[in-house]
Amino acid sequence: MANVIIDTSAWIQFFRHGSDEVSQLVAELVRKDQAVVTGVVLTELLQGIKTDKERQHLAALFSSLPFIETVLEDWQNAGEDLQALRRRGITVPVTDAIIATVAHRRGLSVLTTDPHFKSFKVNRVGPKI
Repeated sequence: MANVIIDTSAWIQFFRHGSDEVSQLVAELVRKDQAVVTGVVLTELLQGIKTDKERQHLAALFSSLPFIETVLEDWQNAGEDLQALRRRGITVPVTDAIIATVAHRRGLSVLTTDPHFKSFKVNRVGPKI
């Protein structure tokens, strides 16, 4: 399997449950050095931290993962994709659009449990959503 952006939904499942299918996939991707992180995912996870211990755990884990930068083209493409979806009556969070756009640009898959990703041209891994 090639490198994979692990979406916030999969990280949350990993931190909360640790033994289900998604959590095992997260652990395998990290162990095999195939997990990558983006700023949007990091920001979403940081906003949900409740303790200093959680913050330290997240910082230690993410410091070992490759970081994929978001560039101007990603923001433009995500905006255009969101506009096209809205014209079809589909509303998707900007954060999901950015993650999908970065994954598409870099030829990466996304591990997610979020059904919003069905709206984008991105290879999804993990359970059927």
